[in-house]
Amino acid sequence: MPGYLDTECLLAELLEQDRQVLWLRLEPDDGDPATFLLSLLQAIQTQKPDLGTELIEKMRRSPGPVSGWPPLFQHMAQTLAEALGENGALVFEHVHKLSPLQPTLSLVSAYLVPNLPDHNACIMIHTSACQPLHFQATTTRSPKKTCSLLPGLASALPKNWSCAYLKR
Repeated sequence: MPGYLDTECLLAELLEQDRQVLWLRLEPDDGDPATFLLSLLQAIQTQKPDLGTELIEKMRRSPGPVSGWPPLFQHMAQTLAEALGENGALVFEHVHKLSPLQPTLSLVSAYLVPNLPDHNACIMIHTSACQPLHFQATTTRSPKKTCSLLPGLASALPKNWSCAYLKR
């Protein structure tokens, strides 16, 4: 269908651009920062089983609720940079499932995305029914449910989806 891009087409386009893609479908439980980090680590380890052990150990030694979440999210950015390589794309699907009352999106915006290398893309996809997302200044939100994500990528998602393109 013209002007229609589903998530499978998005993945195909990213792969066609020779990007290492890490895709995480979020669930309501991922609103908890620890659960989010563990979900992301699990996604990384399906592709690169040796990555993330240092972060898990750091989470055990200095848990986020006690020692603070920012260092853990910054460490995750380093782990992601290693996992994604020189031309990676990080995609978060179902962002609308995260509660704005929980800190995960703010931590991702403030400490994870800004610490990813500039050559890695971060894309967040959500239904248009969700509340407006609040991200740091590094975010560009797509107008009217469409977005130009990456050079050469079609500019439409399914009509009930929207995205925030956080970083190229």
